[in-house]
Amino acid sequence: MGEYFTGELWKRKKDKTLKLTHFTGEKQNDLTELSIKSDTNAIALKFENEGTHVLALETKNSFIALEAHKFNDYLKDDGIDNIYALREQKSEFNKPSKEFYRRCAKTLIQVGTKLDNTFKENTGMPLEIIPMQNPYCSKIDDKITVKVLFNGKLLSDKMIVTWHKTPTTKTRQQNSGLMLTVK
Repeated sequence: MGEYFTGELWKRKKDKTLKLTHFTGEKQNDLTELSIKSDTNAIALKFENEGTHVLALETKNSFIALEAHKFNDYLKDDGIDNIYALREQKSEFNKPSKEFYRRCAKTLIQVGTKLDNTFKENTGMPLEIIPMQNPYCSKIDDKITVKVLFNGKLLSDKMIVTWHKTPTTKTRQQNSGLMLTVK
C-alpha cells in the first residue's frame, strides 16, 4: 500500500483482497490464495519467463472517514480538483468526509528485453487502464495513449497518475490532468 513504489505492508489482506492475478503472454495465474495466506507478509514472486508481466489487484469495497481539513489536504495533494471545487461551491470545507472506495491496481513489469502484447491485457477489473502502445518502448516524457474503461465502458477526461522507475532512475510521477486521450 502506498505510492511511488514505496509504502507499507498491507494489513488484513484476507478481509480486503478480492483478487490478485498475474498475466503473462497467454497465461493467467490466480495468486489470491497465496496473497492472503499471510496477513502482513509480502509474497515472493519469481518471474521465470522473459517478457511483459501484469499484476492486477482488485479489492473489496472499503469505507473511510476523514476530518474536514485532512480530506481537503488529500484532495489538493492528489490533484482531485473537481471534488475540491465542489466542496468549495457547496460550502462543505468544514464537513468531514466519508469515502466509499475500491482499489483496482495494475502493475506492468518488463523482464529482460523480449517485448510482447501483455501490456494490453484487459484484466476484467471494474476500472481498467489499458495502454495502446507498449510503455517499455517509450522514452521519459513521451506521451502514451490509453483506453480507460469503467465497468467495460469508455471514460474520458479523468486524471491519471503514473509512476515511472528504472533501475538507474528515481521514481517520477506524472499527472495526466485532462490531457487523457481516449480511443
